Amino acid sequence: MCDVVPYLGSASAEPRFNFSSLLFDMQDLTEIILAADGSLRQLLLPGGTLLNIVPFTSAAFTLSVFPPHQVAAKGEDGLYSFRGAPCCCLAVSYMPGTRMNVTVI
Repeated sequence: MCDVVPYLGSASAEPRFNFSSLLFDMQDLTEIILAADGSLRQLLLPGGTLLNIVPFTSAAFTLSVFPPHQVAAKGEDGLYSFRGAPCCCLAVSYMPGTRMNVTVI
């Protein structure tokens, strides 16, 4: 279980995903890395946690969370590399006229 996701609850008790644990003030970020098109690509949080954002369509992306012990140096592409699988991963998609769909994968 990822430190960023402190609980998974039942539908009748707690929300399935604690989004409040991912909320932070942008000025508290250690580093913001943008893709060539200006979109968010990686966020390095205080303490060294890395949020890796990978778009797979114009309306969908994955958000993978890597704890500090899995984050390695930046590569030639300017992105942080990481070791192993993320501690948690979300698939986020949005279709106009619908709600945003977030799935823990």
